[in-house]
Amino acid sequence: MSTRLARTALALSLLASAAGTARAAPGASVPLPPPPRGTALSRPAALQLSTAGKLGYGSALGNDGNGSLVLEAEVSAPWRTTAGGVALGWAVELRSFLPSKSDRYGLESGATGVEITPALRASVPLGASRVALRTQLGLGAVARWTWAQVDQRFVGRKTVTGSEATGLLRAGVALDWAVRPRISLAIEPLSLGFDLRGNANWIFAAGATYRL
Repeated sequence: MSTRLARTALALSLLASAAGTARAAPGASVPLPPPPRGTALSRPAALQLSTAGKLGYGSALGNDGNGSLVLEAEVSAPWRTTAGGVALGWAVELRSFLPSKSDRYGLESGATGVEITPALRASVPLGASRVALRTQLGLGAVARWTWAQVDQRFVGRKTVTGSEATGLLRAGVALDWAVRPRISLAIEPLSLGFDLRGNANWIFAAGATYRL
């Protein structure tokens, strides 16, 4: 009698275990629903390096310096694209201020300089066109070399040289026009730079960007 009861209990326990497993299996295999659309603040952008070259004109290099041509080169990459369609990215810009020369009251002076500026960027598409409005803000450093002629009593005319290096804050706006899948034209109508020595300059530049 006891053996028969033990066999019956064992069979009932096996049946209960099999039924519990059968009920749990479908629930475990059901995937979680996707999150509601629009709840993600941003999504990662694919890493795509781009290079650019520009030619521009810069204002005075210093408080009483001269305007000069500017050669620009940069490397940039996207970072993230927000749910609203704003593309965020970063760039490292290198500017070379070509030697300039001016004549005031018969005395000549000139300047040249080099600037490197890491910057953060935000780009907003303008409607359904292939043009985007780009803004940026960067912190960098600039080095300048100057020379000027001066008149000294009993000595005559003499050329005085100088150099300086300081930190720089630069902000600007630009328009990027995607003429090809990998090529864009860039027009930078305004780029303002302010350094720690109280100097300020502006740069107008235009060029092309190539996506690697």
